[in-house]
Order: sequence, then structure tokens, then C-alpha cells
Amino acid sequence: MKKSLVTILICVLLLIVGCSGNRYYQRVGDRKHNRLLNNKQLNKTMYERAVKIIEENYVNENGEGIKLDKNGKRDVKRLIAQLSPHCQYVKLGKRKKAKGVGIGIMYNKKKDYLRVIATLPGTSAIKAGVLPNDKITKVNGKHVSKMSRKRLKEEFGGEEGKEIKLTVVEKDGKEVDLITRLNKIEKQDPIKVVKLNAKKIGYIRIVEYTHDIDKQLSRIIREYKENGINALMIDLRNIPWDLFDDVVRVCGKFVSKGTIVYSIKGQGLTIKRLFKTSSNMELDVPLAVLVNKGTLTESMLLAEAIRKNTDAVMIGTTGKLKGYKMKKYRLTRDDAINIVVGYLYDTNDTKVQDQTYEPDIIVEMDSTDERGLYYKNETIFDMNDISKNLYDPVIKSAYEYLIEKIGVKDVK
Repeated sequence: MKKSLVTILICVLLLIVGCSGNRYYQRVGDRKHNRLLNNKQLNKTMYERAVKIIEENYVNENGEGIKLDKNGKRDVKRLIAQLSPHCQYVKLGKRKKAKGVGIGIMYNKKKDYLRVIATLPGTSAIKAGVLPNDKITKVNGKHVSKMSRKRLKEEFGGEEGKEIKLTVVEKDGKEVDLITRLNKIEKQDPIKVVKLNAKKIGYIRIVEYTHDIDKQLSRIIREYKENGINALMIDLRNIPWDLFDDVVRVCGKFVSKGTIVYSIKGQGLTIKRLFKTSSNMELDVPLAVLVNKGTLTESMLLAEAIRKNTDAVMIGTTGKLKGYKMKKYRLTRDDAINIVVGYLYDTNDTKVQDQTYEPDIIVEMDSTDERGLYYKNETIFDMNDISKNLYDPVIKSAYEYLIEKIGVKDVK
């Protein structure tokens, strides 16, 4: 009798557990099914949004829009493949709180290397001599071609003080190892100013463009004028990024009101948008504008507008202009596309893409000298007298030109 009762109880318990398990797995199955439906709907929405954005905003090298081929699989990456190589599908992922440490480079990942877009001032990368347009093929001895973006983040991450070795390939194919360290990336003053020396020659270096850079420039120029400035160097080398409107505001301090700095043409930008100065000229003295291969396109157009509309000279190394404007559009919380929305034209209404610019006074340097110059300008640059910085061949050429221009005999 007892055995029968125990058997019955066991059977009842098994039946209850079985029913509960079936209901559990049914709920799990329903959730998976709903998730698949939601993902399918999300992909469809994302695809349709990408199509709309691209057809309304993207322009090709001829300045024309595109009618996408929408046959086949609805895949955003397939749409991007129909555009120029500059365009990208971007997986944003979860944002992590920044630690505020890094080596100080901005880069694009190519198949076999990282192309350095810019180096941030005051960081270990610039002191190590990492140059814009450098090709980094190895990080800590590991080939970039075999590393995912996630692995790259791990290599560039860590605690302050960690050593990171970058292997850079020179133009002659020679490999150079540059040693950097993870350090705190400190906020830099957007403009570096050197006091007037005995010859009343001033120096302004744009470190980065900010929304109030025109106000800061006005204050600096006013102080220079009060102290009797005779000539000025404007250094546009190695600025990490350009902001269209801020570049125009800088230009307005040195040229007449209404001067065209550049224009952008693209279907999403009402066909053509002119960037004109809106303020009155604040300083009318001989100018030397300093440029190099790290001078980005908008800054180069700023230099060209100053040269064309004043008697300024451009001094430095030759380089090539990018000439197109990119814009990132978010598709979902975690997905975005970065596409070309316009092409830049100079003051002569000439398309600047892939054009080589040539300064009035060319100062060419090999990469070894240029890397060493990066270090010196970050460590021993004199802020009280520009004539103490003539170890920089570009500054030296500009100084000698301005001395001759203003007719002041230099004292050795």
C-alpha cells in the first residue's frame, strides 16, 4: 500500500515538472521567435532608412546622386558597396566610459595597415614622432592585417604608463619602430601664441578649432596691435581636425569681409554652399602661413584664401588635398553609415580633390628630420621669442622672409 502511494506521488510530481518544463520551453521559444521577427523588422527599417539617406544625400565624384540597385538581399553593407571607397557602414556598439588615457592618434583601419589621420598635441605619439599619413603595419609586434578592431582596441588600451610599440613603414619600404606610452590626454589651449620679439614679429599656431576661436583670435590680435606688431606667422600644421565654419571665422581676421574661402557642392547641401567671411579684417601686416602634409583640406583652403586675398606667402612642405566632406547618419542605436555628401571647391571654383598644393617657399624634409622636429616642438619650443625656434626649418624660412619683407635688419 505504501509503495503504491509513493509511486503515485512520484508520478504526480513528474507530471507537474513536465508540464512546467513544457511551458518554460514554450515561453523561451516564443521569445526567440519574437526576437527573430523584431530583428527582421529592424533590419528592414534600417535598410529602408539607409536607402533614403543615401539617395537624398550621397554624391559621387561627378557631383551626382545615385539610384541604388535594391534587388537581392536587403543588406546595408551591400548598399555601401555601391558607393565610393570612402563610405562605411559603422557598428557603434556600447559606449564605454573613457579612461582619458591614450597615445594620441586618430586612424583609419585599412586591410594591411592603420593610416594615421592626425596626432593630438601634447601626447606621447607626437613626441615619438608619429606623423599624419604614417602607415602603421604592426602594433606591439603584431601584424595589423591579422587583428580585428576589437583586438586593436585591446592593444591600444590599458593602464597609464603602458608601453605601445608602433611599426611604421617609410616610403622606401624601411620599417621604423616608434615607442609610445599610454598617458592622460590633457586638454590643450586651442591657440599657441608667442610674444612679440625685438623685431615685432608674432606667431600664432592653431592647435585645434573651437566654436569661440574667432573671439580668442580677436583678443590676441588686439594685444599684438597694442604692442606694435610688424609681421605675423600663422601656423596651420598638424591640426587634428577641421570645422568648416570655424575655419571661415579664422580667415575673416585676415581678409576683407565677404571673401569666399571655399564652397561645397552636393545634393544634400542645396547643390552649392558658399563659405564667406562675415567679419571685418582685423590685422593688415605681412603674413607667412605655415603648412605641411598634416595640414587638412579645410585649413589648406584657409591658407589659400589668405594667400590669394593678401600679400601673404605660404611656406612649408607640399601635400595632397582630400577634397570631400563626409557625414555620419545614425540608422539605429547601434548602427550608422558614413557617406560622402559633398566635394570642396577653392576660391577659383576648382574641385580640390586629390590636388597637390605647392607653397610659395617649399621646405622639404625627410621623415627622420620631421619626426625629430615633432619632438622638439613639443618639448623645447620657446614661447617668448620666435627667433629662438629657428631649429624648425619652416619657421626659419618664414622668419627670414618676414625680416626681409618688413625691412628690419636682423641682429645675429
